Amino acid sequence: LFITSITLFRLASTISSMRCLDVVEMPSPVHSILSDELTPMRIDGRFWEENEYKGPPSPERDAAWNALTNHGGGFFSISQETLQAANASEHSIELPDSIGGGYMASLEVTHQLHCVQLIREWSYRDYYRNKSIIFYDSDETLRIHLDHCIDNLRQKLMCDSDTGILTYVWIKNRSSPYADFGVQKKCRNYSQVQEW
Repeated sequence: LFITSITLFRLASTISSMRCLDVVEMPSPVHSILSDELTPMRIDGRFWEENEYKGPPSPERDAAWNALTNHGGGFFSISQETLQAANASEHSIELPDSIGGGYMASLEVTHQLHCVQLIREWSYRDYYRNKSIIFYDSDETLRIHLDHCIDNLRQKLMCDSDTGILTYVWIKNRSSPYADFGVQKKCRNYSQVQEW
């Protein structure tokens, strides 16, 4: 009984000292600089109002979107140990020693935001047709790219399965309840991720 108690105590100590990131996500070099502390934040889910990212295209809105993802492509090098711990493809690109070696990588959030931006630009395609690099591809390739992004985001949303609560309100002159999308969340500091 004594040995079992000591073993359980040590196991509980080990588990409680594990970082949340290390439990719920695959390994990433950015984990070392991220705080486990999440910041309470109210999502701006207002339906009719525009914000820095939502609304018709404008130079200011494009700059805000580009600032989210435009960090030299967001590519960096990871070690073979990180590659294996992340269960990444054995066909990952190995970088030459002349630029530091390792394997080519990027953060998933960069790709996910790229996908949202792609869908956004597609929804305003008359505006972006001659302004965005995505429209340089053939219509068939663009369709494949869009379908890839939509399905990738679907899988990520299902993987995370946000179990937050939406409540409903009555809106004047509406016959059915309306979801209050301004929900409170606990969020990672995206600026920390960008700075990394």
